Amino acid sequence: MEQIIEIIGLITGIAYLFWEYKGDRRLWIAAIIMPAVSLHVYYSSALYADVLLNVYYLAIAVYGWWKWSSGNNNAKDDDDKNGDEDRQHFTPVSLFRTASKRAIIFGACATAVLWILIGGALSVFTDTDVPWTNAFTSALSIAGMWMLARKFTEQWWVWFVVDIASCGLYVHKQIYFYAALYAVYAVVAIFGWRKWRHMSQQAYTDMPDFGSFDAVILADGDYPSHPAPLHILSHTPYLICCDAAAEKYYSSTHRMPDAVVGDGDSLSSAMKRKFSSILHIVNEQEYNDLTKATRFAIEHVRPKGDKLRIAYIGATGRREDHTLGNISLISFYRNTFGITPVMITDHGIFTAHHGEDTIHTTARQQVSIFNMNCSMMQAEGLHWPLSPFTEWWQGTLNEADASSVTIHADGSYIIFRAGHTSM
Repeated sequence: MEQIIEIIGLITGIAYLFWEYKGDRRLWIAAIIMPAVSLHVYYSSALYADVLLNVYYLAIAVYGWWKWSSGNNNAKDDDDKNGDEDRQHFTPVSLFRTASKRAIIFGACATAVLWILIGGALSVFTDTDVPWTNAFTSALSIAGMWMLARKFTEQWWVWFVVDIASCGLYVHKQIYFYAALYAVYAVVAIFGWRKWRHMSQQAYTDMPDFGSFDAVILADGDYPSHPAPLHILSHTPYLICCDAAAEKYYSSTHRMPDAVVGDGDSLSSAMKRKFSSILHIVNEQEYNDLTKATRFAIEHVRPKGDKLRIAYIGATGRREDHTLGNISLISFYRNTFGITPVMITDHGIFTAHHGEDTIHTTARQQVSIFNMNCSMMQAEGLHWPLSPFTEWWQGTLNEADASSVTIHADGSYIIFRAGHTSM
C-alpha cells in the first residue's frame, strides 16, 4: 500500500514539476493533491515536520491558485471577455528587482528563525533522528512555496537547495521513490531558473508598437502592482518621479530615481533633503507635475530612436479628475512635443494616435477608442463598427478580431487595450 502511495506521489510530483517549469497554473492542482498523498508517508517515517509542512502546502496551494488565476491582471470584472486569456499569460518577476532590501532581509531572517524553532521543537518533542535536516528543508520549503505563489524567479534557487538536502534525507530514510523524485527536482531546478529568468527578462521590456522605452515617468497616482508596469519600472534606463511619487518608489524599492520633478508641495521636508541632489523644483503652475516631468525628460534624456519613448506609470487612480486629465495629456504630448507616450496601468495600456495607425492586439482583446477631434473614423479588425462619435463612452468596450487593428481617422484619438498580452 505504501509503495502505491509513493508511486502516486511520484507521478503527481512529476506533473507538478512539469507545470511549474512551464509556468502553468495547473501546478497548483497537483500541489493540492500531493500533500494529501504524502501525509501518510511522512507520518509513518517519523518526519513530523513534513506532516505539518503539508498542511501549510494545502493552504498555500489554494492561495497560489487564486493568485495565479486572478492576480496576473488584477481583473475585477468576471465578465471581461479577454480575462481568461490574459490570466493564462504567465510572467515571472525577480525578487531582487521588485522587493525592497528590507523585505528581503526580513524574509531571510524569518526563514532562519523558523528553522531554529522547527528544529528545536523536533528535537524536544519527537523521536526523529534528523531534526535539524528535516527542519532545514521544511523552513526553506515554506519560503519557497510563498515565493512560487508570488512568481519570483529566485524560488528556483531555494528549491535547488531543498532538493539536494531532501534527496539525502530520503535516502537516509530509505524512501527511494521520493529520493529519486527530488534528484530529478534538483536537476530541473537549474533549467527552471534559466527558463523563468529568460521569461522575466523578455516580458514587458519591449512593446511591438513602440520598442523599448527611453524613460519612465512615475506619477503620484496608484502605485503599480501588476508585473507589467513593475517590470518596466525596474528596468528603465532613466526614471523620473513626480514629487511624492519618489517617496512611494523609495519606500517600495529602497532605490533612488534619476530625477524628482515638480513644485515640491507634496514632498515632506525629510524627503526634500534626501532627494536634494536630484530634486528639480518647477514653481510655475501653468502645467501639472506630469507635464513638468515630461518637459524635463525631453531636455535631459537622449532617445535611442527617432522619437523619445516615455512610459507613464502611476498616472491613474486616486482623484478621478487627475486621472482623466492625465489620460488626455498623452495626446497633447504626442502632438505638441513629438514624443511617443504610453500610459501603463495595472489593467492595460493607453496610447495616443493621429490619422491612420495600426496597433497590435490579441484575438478578443477588449479595445476602447476615445475620439479627441476626429470628424472621420473607421476601423479594420474591430468587432463593432467605428464612427466619429462625440461621446467618449460610445467608443468603449469594443473588441479586436485578430492580432492587429487599423484605424483610419483625420484627427487625434486615444486607444486603451485591456490586459498586457499585446505588450
